Order: sequence, then C-alpha cells, then structure tokens
Amino acid sequence: MRQRSELRSHALWRVHFSLYMRRGHPLSAGPIDFDEFLQARHIDYRTRGMTAGVYDQILASRGFARNLVLTLQSYQQALAIVAASDCVAILPTSLMDTSYYASSLVAVETPIPVPPRTMWVVWRPRDALNPAHAWLRSVTISLFESADLADGGSK
Repeated sequence: MRQRSELRSHALWRVHFSLYMRRGHPLSAGPIDFDEFLQARHIDYRTRGMTAGVYDQILASRGFARNLVLTLQSYQQALAIVAASDCVAILPTSLMDTSYYASSLVAVETPIPVPPRTMWVVWRPRDALNPAHAWLRSVTISLFESADLADGGSK
C-alpha cells in the first residue's frame, strides 16, 4: 500500500480472486479457452469512483478486453446473477465460503492470474495513543492474526 507519511497502517488479510460461473456453464466443462472467456458475458464489481475494473486493467495491459455487460457495487448481487445466468464474474475467492449461492456456483482460476490485494487498517498518528482507538485497532488486528498476509505488520 502506498502510504502517506502521516498515516500508520497494519496489513489484515490478502484477497485472492477466482472466476465464478453457474454449475453447468459452458466454460465449466473443461480447460477454459481464452477467446471464449473474453467473449463470455462478464459482470464486474466496482466501488464508487472506480473507472475501470482491476481485471480490465490487467487485460488491457496485454492488449485484450472482455465482454463486460454489467457493473455492480454488490458481491451478493453479482453472485445471484451469475448463479442464475450464463454470466461470469471475477470476485474474491472467499465469497464461496459464505455465499447463499455457493451450491449453484463453480469457482476456478482466472485465465490470467489476478495479484492478491492486501486489506489494511489505517489510522492517523494522533489516534495512536487514544485508548479507545488503540483498543479497537488491537481487537481488529487480532481478529486477522492468522490470515494469509503478504505484506504483514505495521508501518
């Protein structure tokens, strides 16, 4: 994480990504053909203010573009649509552990790997000695002590 000098941070966990599709989707039958993958109907998750999805940036850097048909701000909405259609989505792998739609979905590796993203807790130095803030921060960090971290530790 690029960090401004006045901020402090601690890595919490890494987010890994998978290609989701419904069980029985034509792409789930075997090795994924890259051209068929690009032509599939893709759903993307983006937070407000994002102009391009992470995977679209990865594809564009290699001269490719996918058939993006819908952009949402909800993972669960994306999973619901994927489970009930021939759309596909590249979403956090861990969603399969908690999604209501997990039994209707297949999650496989993406044709071009997505680098994991690290999730952080960030605070200002002026909050470091605030007892309530320090307590909440330590409890939050302790919840993720055993998480898969690439960048672990405080900065």
